[in-house]
Amino acid sequence: MIETGWLPDPEIWHLWPETLALLETAASRGRCAAWVDGDLLWVAIERGKVLGVATTRLLDDGRAELKHVAGCQAARWRGKLEAQICEWARGHKCPAIVSRGRVGWWPIVREMGWQMVGNDDGLTLFEKDLT
Repeated sequence: MIETGWLPDPEIWHLWPETLALLETAASRGRCAAWVDGDLLWVAIERGKVLGVATTRLLDDGRAELKHVAGCQAARWRGKLEAQICEWARGHKCPAIVSRGRVGWWPIVREMGWQMVGNDDGLTLFEKDLT
C-alpha cells in the first residue's frame, strides 16, 4: 500500500538524502533550487521506499505553487498525492494552484483538471482552479 502526505522537518528525516536526490532531478529540469526553506515536502512511500516526491509553497498572490514532482511508478501515486496537495491549498483559501514544467506533463495534468496557461523561459505554465 502506498502512503502519501506531507512531512514536517524533512531535512532530519532518515530518507532525506534519497528524497533530495529526487528533488534535484526535478529541479535541474525546472532550473530552480531543489529545496528552499519554507517549501512543504510531499512524499509517496511504499514499504519504506520513497516512490515520489513533490514540493509546494504558498505564493504572495494567494495561490499555491506545485514546484517539483519526481519519482518512479507515478501512475500509482500521483492522483492521490495531487488530491492531497489541492486539499491543502484549499485549506489555505487558495483560488488556484500553479506549476511550470515540461510540455510532456500536459497529457497527465490535463486529466487531473489542470489548464495550460502559457510559457515561461521554455517551460509550460499550468494552473488548476480550486474554487
